Amino acid sequence: MEGQTIMRELPTSGRPVTPPPRPAPEATYDLAWRYGRDLARLHMVDPEKLFFYWEATDETVRRAAGRQGSLAARLQRIDTAERTVHLSPGVFAIGNWYFESEPLARYRAELGWLTPDGRFEPWLVSNAIDTPRLSPNVTGDVVWRTRKSKTTRSAPRGENVLGPDEHPSERPDDAASAAGARRRLAAREISRQAWSGSVTAWSRTATPRIAGDDK
Repeated sequence: MEGQTIMRELPTSGRPVTPPPRPAPEATYDLAWRYGRDLARLHMVDPEKLFFYWEATDETVRRAAGRQGSLAARLQRIDTAERTVHLSPGVFAIGNWYFESEPLARYRAELGWLTPDGRFEPWLVSNAIDTPRLSPNVTGDVVWRTRKSKTTRSAPRGENVLGPDEHPSERPDDAASAAGARRRLAAREISRQAWSGSVTAWSRTATPRIAGDDK
């Protein structure tokens, strides 16, 4: 009807309409702001950005007692000759920092003491990170994995290394099981179909079960 809005209730994905009750105060816990141990972790955001998180204990920080300088975080490139690519002085004992990086490189982050004359004394050293390329690999080797074998074989692109009785695996690298791979395949098939008008069909909680998944 002209000038009127027609409201229609859509089916839900099975979630409760009313929100669940809030837990009792004694059942909730505050997140710890520190863990009381020396920690240095380097994570990759993308090939051009790295995230460094650290925590230095009180015992470690006491190394700076009576000394001139400041606590600093730095990023080392270690794929060729080791060199400092970023240095951030004046950081706190617990903190994090984003560093710019380059693709196809290897990095390590460090937390330490920076003296007034520019010398750096590393206290905590992180894990190493290898940044991947920005573009897809269209010229390198292809890694083949068969269905009944856990081993992989590498061959130049365009060459088939599988035998006559071997078939490539359809299970993705990050699938926890073959049943999980089948569920992902079913979800992809649903996304390719035209929308039926039901919200349930597009809900993550409404993925159809596949026969044999419980085995």
